Amino acid sequence: MDAFGGGLMGNCSKSPIAFRLVFLLLALVLLSACGNVKASEAGNGLAAGKASKEEKHSAEKNGAKAEVQTAGSTALRTEEVFDRKRFNDALRIRYLHLTGKEVMGDSILIQTPDGKTMLIDAGLPAAGGQVAAYAKKLGIERIDIALNTHPHTDHIGGFAAVAYYLPIGEFYTGNLPYPGSQSYEKTFAAMEEKNVPIRYLEREDTFQLGNEVSFEVLSPPKGSLPGNVHPSDLPAVNSHSLVVKLNYKGQSFLFTGDIYKDREQELIQSMGDRLNALGMHVAHHGSTTSSSFAFMQAVKPQAAVISNNHFKNLDLLRLFDAQKTKVYITEKHGNILITLDGKKMNVMTEKDWLDSPSFLKK
Repeated sequence: MDAFGGGLMGNCSKSPIAFRLVFLLLALVLLSACGNVKASEAGNGLAAGKASKEEKHSAEKNGAKAEVQTAGSTALRTEEVFDRKRFNDALRIRYLHLTGKEVMGDSILIQTPDGKTMLIDAGLPAAGGQVAAYAKKLGIERIDIALNTHPHTDHIGGFAAVAYYLPIGEFYTGNLPYPGSQSYEKTFAAMEEKNVPIRYLEREDTFQLGNEVSFEVLSPPKGSLPGNVHPSDLPAVNSHSLVVKLNYKGQSFLFTGDIYKDREQELIQSMGDRLNALGMHVAHHGSTTSSSFAFMQAVKPQAAVISNNHFKNLDLLRLFDAQKTKVYITEKHGNILITLDGKKMNVMTEKDWLDSPSFLKK
């Protein structure tokens, strides 16, 4: 016999009233317990609901990050960008990512399908070794044309080192002497030592790189150098940068050096539709001195490249975005490869810009 159950009900059966009272009390206790259980379950359910929402939010947050990472991988594409054979049937323009604590300047390597090579600028003196190493990585054994847009050290400085490592066929620049500059003097000394012919360019000059790639010089204006510019006038030196337009099988790319907005305006007036290009170099490393909206509209590029390892001018990106121009930055994208094949232009970056501004992700 079970002493527990039999004892309670047996005592209650002696008095119907007592039984009813006990039964009523028992019902109240059970109802109260059920209420507490339901309240407890409701409370746990609410807590579970909050937890599930938090987990959902966390999952969505992590999922969003995963989507960004899927769209933009952290993996580097260095080998693809510097592949020696894959793109040999196309014209290749490589923006070199020069690294250092300072703004290292510009350096752009161009290779033609028929094996010719051109180097536009070579960065600071400390960047010369980097430029030569990139060239070696591509298997380049000779620079057919070295072009210096202007004599500031972040453009001319690395040429002396490049000349030490690689033979140079010809050296092109503007007729703008820059006495007192070690970078300028060392570069010209290196060219003289290596017996490299020097050619001074100005507006309306043209030259070839191989059989199919031609260049036209759009600036500086004919006869403006050397007399119109004092070396100490930094804006004037920048605005007298060589501006050259590359043409290949009906496609074009505009290289602008460090020109300022005043030169951009003069080019709009003097060159008009000749400024139109599929791609363009963003002048003066993307700084506020350059890249007026009027100039962007005149060029109408589909892609633009900013050569800057410490880029800060995010407002400029809004202007390009307003014109539906895709912008690439060496600091954010690493080394950048642009290929032209006469039909389309492709851009491959060494890395993705994962934390790019939201307005660029539309």
